[in-house]
Amino acid sequence: RFSFPGRDGVAAVSVAGDWNAWVASPLVLGEDGVWAVEVPVAEGEHMYKYVLNGNDWVVNEDEPVSLDAAGNINNARSAVAPPAGGESDKVDRSGSFPSLEMAQDGGTANGGAGDQGEA
Repeated sequence: RFSFPGRDGVAAVSVAGDWNAWVASPLVLGEDGVWAVEVPVAEGEHMYKYVLNGNDWVVNEDEPVSLDAAGNINNARSAVAPPAGGESDKVDRSGSFPSLEMAQDGGTANGGAGDQGEA
């Protein structure tokens, strides 16, 4: 689950990342004023950014960040398979995805944020 807090002047929020060649997926504004979306991703380290109003690429300062190989600052998460038969202290349940969990561990630079990685 990706989420971004509502802001004045923001009419649309999307998330884009290395799991889909940095193609933006729209978030939906909830009644609580938070934009959110569930996005399935493959297991591994992932970098991403939020796209505000279709053209402003930003990181969420409340989530871990990491530099890619080009020096761009991105948000970063690790997607891990859910533990078999139990809970794990390393899995952040607020970042769950269908069949995968996203642990917000800060990630590491794994390169390839593309041209859109620049904020």
